[in-house]
Amino acid sequence: MTPALPQPPEPAGFGNCPECAYSGTGTASICFDCASRTIEQLSDERCLICDGRLRAGECGNPLCNRAPSERGWSYIYAISMRSGELERAISAYKYGGTKGWAWIFGRVLAGWLESKLFSEPVYDPRDLIIPMPTYHGEGATRDFNHTDLIVRRAQIEAPELPIRRDVMRQTKATPRLVDQPGFAARAQVAEVYFGPSLEVTDPEAVKGKRVLVFDDVFTSGLTLREVARKLKDAGAIDVAGVVLARQPFRGG
Repeated sequence: MTPALPQPPEPAGFGNCPECAYSGTGTASICFDCASRTIEQLSDERCLICDGRLRAGECGNPLCNRAPSERGWSYIYAISMRSGELERAISAYKYGGTKGWAWIFGRVLAGWLESKLFSEPVYDPRDLIIPMPTYHGEGATRDFNHTDLIVRRAQIEAPELPIRRDVMRQTKATPRLVDQPGFAARAQVAEVYFGPSLEVTDPEAVKGKRVLVFDDVFTSGLTLREVARKLKDAGAIDVAGVVLARQPFRGG
């Protein structure tokens, strides 16, 4: 009798990634499938524009009530809500400097893109995927480009994805939107400081393209609005966003 082949080990579960048998050898599909068992799924009753949870049937995000031409971006694709193990992992990555999470986040992003955006008819495929421009030089909050690092990992995991990481950049540090007291103040900082700090370094790469911009967390879309304006000025025909975690909208 032929002996039974040994079964591959089960993933350790999202949040236990450093101890997982697949931490160094996992694939995008393995990590995305594993994460999907743990991360908080989006609400069935959510905004058709920003993927945010509805309250009493209404979306609290002011940008969703504005015309696409004023909002800049067309839609937000969220992979999960920002909670639980995912929230703790993002904090450890962005503020604790645990850069190894970039591998896991990159696999989750690549797995989601392959299983959702480019395979299910409900999702609209994009021509170009780029990271949210993030400044990491003198005066920056952190010394590494956290969005670019995740997208670079996703590109390694899934080289067939239409990823470019060199077409846009943020040229200087700007005030953080999270420190502002309300939506109007955040909108002003985004328009007055963040928008002018952006530069499209390769306009030909975005001309005539539908661009998908990756960010780790989405709240209202004010920074993405400035990114979309720059990309459209350079010739992009549409801009949407994809995020690891959807933060519940902060009013004010």
